Amino acid sequence: MAPRPGRFRFSLIALLATALAALASPARAASTDWVLVKITAGPQGAKLAVVALSGTGTGSGAAGPVAFGNGFAGAGFSFVDVGNVGGDGLSLTTTQGAGSQSIRVTPPDGGSIRFRWILIGQDLAPGESYSLLNFLGNATLDFSVDYAASGGSIEVVTSSGQGTTVMKIADPANGGVGVGAGTAAAGTVAVSHTTGQGLVGAVDLWSCRACAWTWNSPDGRSGTALGAAADALVYGAAFGYGDAQFAGPAGQWSWGFTGAALQNALANGSPIIGAWAPIGDDWTLFSG
Repeated sequence: MAPRPGRFRFSLIALLATALAALASPARAASTDWVLVKITAGPQGAKLAVVALSGTGTGSGAAGPVAFGNGFAGAGFSFVDVGNVGGDGLSLTTTQGAGSQSIRVTPPDGGSIRFRWILIGQDLAPGESYSLLNFLGNATLDFSVDYAASGGSIEVVTSSGQGTTVMKIADPANGGVGVGAGTAAAGTVAVSHTTGQGLVGAVDLWSCRACAWTWNSPDGRSGTALGAAADALVYGAAFGYGDAQFAGPAGQWSWGFTGAALQNALANGSPIIGAWAPIGDDWTLFSG
């Protein structure tokens, strides 16, 4: 499917580091690599509902770069965003078409991230629902959920699991021709996975310099995205057009990447195509 006209996306991980006070904390912390929080207003609705999903993630870096993803779904709208935290060290790698080589240059130093994903002061109609998603690839996630409402009621249901997958550009298992050296990678590559659960994910717009992605889901849907990014030493901006996020059922998935990517100057890791979390049937929340 070609990019949809007029669908211009400013990709920004919407994390708000602010304190929440006097909130109930019914959800116990868990060690996992993805968590989904579904918020639903009670029969009288909810007044000034506040929900916070907070956590920390850590990775050894030995399994690959740590990727952080977050998503939101509700009111007929959804978005999913993925960024590369790095941490797998610097290496020289090539895909199948270039010899499937992998030579590590520097040791992995792991990757870590702290986040707080907050829904603030929402008045919800009876039965109205929103969902928050966070996932970390090649890392473990410890999280907590806090919530409150000044009137009415809200129900909060949390699910979590393991299996988040990060797709490197110059992975030796990939088809096509791609080369990665340190924090840079380029080429035209193909990736495929057969999954046992529905999944939700996105391509990494943040380290792309000039890139095109494609994806194909088991139920016959497909997407195409174009992107570019510019960053300073620490912060930057990424822009994408088309279908940068994807969600779909279990089965045979495929992705394609063409372009050049460069990690942030402070990163110690390999550029990625994107990442996804196997959240099961709840993938339908993010398909709109």
